[in-house]
Amino acid sequence: MWSSLLLKRGDRRSAATVVVLTMLALLVFVPVVSYPALAAPEDPRVIAVHTASEPRVSMVLAAPAAQPDQGLAPDALSVTVNGRPVTTTVTPMASRSLSVALVIDTASDMTAEVLEAVQSGATEFLLRLPEGARTMVVASGGDPRVVAPLSPEPADALSAISALRPGGTRSTAAGTLLAAQKLATAPPGPRAIIVYTHGSDERGPSVEQLTQAVSRAEAVINVVQTRGDDLWSQVVDRTGGAVLRTDTAEVVQSYGRIATALGEQYLVTFQAPGELPAVAEVAVKTGDVQSRTVVILPNAGTSAGAVGQPSERGSAGRELGQISIVLSGLVLLALAVLALILRARRRASVDRGPPSAVAAGPRARTTVDATALARPAKTAVRRTPPPDGAPPSALPTAPATSPLPRRSLPGSYWAAVQGLRSAPHAPKSQPEQQARRRSAAEGHNATIVLTGSDDAEVKLTKNAPGPAVVHITGNAASRYFGVRTLGTEHDLVITLDPYDGVRSLDRDGGESTGFEVRATGPWRIEVLPLSAIPTFNTSFKGEGDMVMRFTGNGSVAEITGNNEGRYFDVRGFGAHGTARLVNTTQAYTGSRRISGGPQFFEVQAVGSWTITIN
Repeated sequence: MWSSLLLKRGDRRSAATVVVLTMLALLVFVPVVSYPALAAPEDPRVIAVHTASEPRVSMVLAAPAAQPDQGLAPDALSVTVNGRPVTTTVTPMASRSLSVALVIDTASDMTAEVLEAVQSGATEFLLRLPEGARTMVVASGGDPRVVAPLSPEPADALSAISALRPGGTRSTAAGTLLAAQKLATAPPGPRAIIVYTHGSDERGPSVEQLTQAVSRAEAVINVVQTRGDDLWSQVVDRTGGAVLRTDTAEVVQSYGRIATALGEQYLVTFQAPGELPAVAEVAVKTGDVQSRTVVILPNAGTSAGAVGQPSERGSAGRELGQISIVLSGLVLLALAVLALILRARRRASVDRGPPSAVAAGPRARTTVDATALARPAKTAVRRTPPPDGAPPSALPTAPATSPLPRRSLPGSYWAAVQGLRSAPHAPKSQPEQQARRRSAAEGHNATIVLTGSDDAEVKLTKNAPGPAVVHITGNAASRYFGVRTLGTEHDLVITLDPYDGVRSLDRDGGESTGFEVRATGPWRIEVLPLSAIPTFNTSFKGEGDMVMRFTGNGSVAEITGNNEGRYFDVRGFGAHGTARLVNTTQAYTGSRRISGGPQFFEVQAVGSWTITIN
């Protein structure tokens, strides 16, 4: 910009001026740009401190931004209490030792749309928890009740959520009190309470009662709130956690953000070396740099939320950076004014000379160009900021307004449920798949064809006992879709996506007596004999959920799939029993040894996959 103003028809003196100004600007601008890279790393953030089990102290810590991908190594963290080092135990919150209670508002004023959004969000949350995590569900309409007791079996909680129906007065606070009391007796490990509320309770426990119960349970509480008062903010301020105020359309994303936050938090436990209250310093080492936070450990038997204070070094560094930016801005402004003064003087000296058409043209053009260049800068400065859709500071890593990507944590909840995850299925051009689809659509091989709309419970009487397969389609509206067998109690489908897939039925020797369907809109279930599924003797390429029969004699299966990073499960079953070959939420390419001879394979997947037997 200075070049266009000063050198368009400049002389050596102007050129020298521009060079000097540019050098000065670079000397100031480079430190400003490089400041974030040279600044101290983000300080660790303590979300909650619990002293109910004094002298044992537990705190929930959010790792600095540089830590989540590789996890927080035990030797990367150190704690001192009143200047004395203590031995710590570090456990990821999202681990198999997690105990979590979901409290769900089911008051009678809940519309079907709101309840479906909550069911979908709670399902999303559960499916992203690690294998072995214990879950319970509390319905808080009327008298709060435990509809799924604390259990490592995810199917219990998922089924209870899908069966929730509105009714009674709102009792979310009482439901949370009940959940905290149950969690207080849970096995040692991280504990969390996830609350959904759509309004204010007519009556219930006080903030103090809730705080005491959550403190005794040593739990972190996170609340998704679409309506209501600030009771939950008061509870969270005292115990630690977060309140996500949102609307119905963002409920699923809010549950996902909580799951993401849990994946970046750690439970740190240690023995306090003296009486409480006390002052503790938490240090986290990132590479060669340590970041520190000062924490006040409260009186015994209490909890505190968001008590971490950044170290003086970190605060001073940030203040120095802000001062540097302000001073740099003033220097750049002074340089810009100086450039305009020089340009005005030069223009005045040119104007004193004889006017000519040649001289007038560039001057006019330069003036217009400078004005045009200035407009975008003014527009950028005055641009209206985006709407504030970000969650509170307790969840700093959650996306502000974008939908949460549907990803699962390694070793996720999917792995804990046999036949749980289901995915969209779109058959390709493979002749075997086309033949399978045609026969199913025409009903030629179908033992039974069941159709319906919305929630239903249908009975099944197979023409012949023994294993079979079911071709299930439905959920065109992308709402909540679940299909569970009656009699054997197996979840065949739980998804939020349109579904078209094939699952095995009664392959473990049981006999299903019907299906329980949770759906919005039409659905179809076709019960097919094993003779209707496709066969292969070397290689098979498929997409989504499928069952196929291998007729060759190979003993090594080369498997690829799950490029979208969703859920991928491959099992083989036959005369030698059932073998789980693949179970992952990452893209997969590998070889697995299988029992020789003919057998069946069942695949649960999103997207395409290939199995080749050698």
